[in-house]
This record gives sequence, structure tokens and C-alpha cells, in this order.
Amino acid sequence: MGGNATAEFGSVRLSAQEYNDVTSELEKIFSNMNFDDDSFGFIKSYKSKESFGDVDCLITMDNSKFNNLLSESKNIKVVAKKGLSYAMQVLLPNGEYSITFQFDYIKSSKESFNFAFKYFAYNDLGNMIHRIAQQLNLKVGHLGLTKDLYLDKDANLTDVFSLKSQYENDKNNAASFKKNIIISTDFNKTLEFFGFDVEEYEKGFDKLEDIFDFVIKSKYFKKEFFDL
Repeated sequence: MGGNATAEFGSVRLSAQEYNDVTSELEKIFSNMNFDDDSFGFIKSYKSKESFGDVDCLITMDNSKFNNLLSESKNIKVVAKKGLSYAMQVLLPNGEYSITFQFDYIKSSKESFNFAFKYFAYNDLGNMIHRIAQQLNLKVGHLGLTKDLYLDKDANLTDVFSLKSQYENDKNNAASFKKNIIISTDFNKTLEFFGFDVEEYEKGFDKLEDIFDFVIKSKYFKKEFFDL
């Protein structure tokens, strides 16, 4: 994510119309590829966004298999690849290839795909929800709603909430192990838990300010959580 990884290969920002054009064609191309039981989805943004630095796509398929499918496609030109970012062109309905843009492959497991697809949506919304979750000693990330458990050398739960708190309270040997457990992989239920309006989320957001307003409505919101 970001849009600068493939600039050296000629990729440029896409206008909203160009973004819609290339993702519409990629949707058709990918749907006709041999994805088998793998999934893909283009990360959503707020509706009034005027330009895009890249095309972010969440994919459960192994990257090597995805590369093979790209190489077999006559409708996609991969100009260059850098890490998991591609400088890419796609064949448009007018018979011409699009301008070169950056396509970012974002790997997801099949189990967490639905949660991750919503977590990554709408700019930094997922990260802002995570900041609220942290105040309850929970985490929200692409894997779901999770919690770190700290155990002593005999695998008994301790009252340590983070390694930082362990040292600050002079409990140097209190936690010998940390285990992250998944509480939920249902994004909508996670939203409900933190007091968000699921219907409002599902409608999407017109502008960036709407995303901020949505976060503020959480019953656990405090502006101090966002001092950074």
C-alpha cells in the first residue's frame, strides 16, 4: 500500500475514473482465471476519493500461483515486479492498454479473508478501531479480534497486560510466554462489541471526515487514544 514501490517503472496515480476502469476489468479477468476456491477483493475506499496511488487487492492464493496466472493472461501486462507490488497495465474495452499503475498483492488466509477485507477498507479505519481496542487490552487486525495472554513459566495466566507493564511494575519474571488468541473472526460482531453502527459501516463513507465521525461514535471512544 502507498503507491511508491513501482514509480521507478513508470507507474502513476490513477484518477477515480481510471481506478474504476482498471479494477472493473481486473474483476472480470480474475473471475475468469482458475482461482479454484481462492478469493480476491479490491480494498474499498471512501466514495469521493479523487485519485489512487495503487490498486490494493486482498488475495488468498499463493503468490507463486498468482504470478503464473498473470503470466498466462493476455489481458494483463506486468511491466515489472518489486516485492509484492507490480507495475501493471490492463487491457481496456476500447482495445488499448491502460496507463501503468501499481498493483499491490496483499496475502490473506482463507479463514481470515472476510475479516481482513473489511479491516483494510476505508483508509485507516481498521487501525483507528484497533487503537480503541487496545484500551481494553484487545487487538483488532487482519486476523480478527484477538487478545494477548501472558503466562508464567508454569503456563499459568498472569495479570500482566503487556511486556512494558511487566517491567514498569518490576515483575521481571511474571510472564515467560505470550499467546495470542482469536476471539472473533466476525467483523460485524466486532463492530457491535465496540459500539459501532454496523448498518452505517455497510453503507460506506462519502468522505474522509465521515470515517472520523464514525469512529467518534464508538461508546469507548476517547480523544486521548489518538494523541499520537
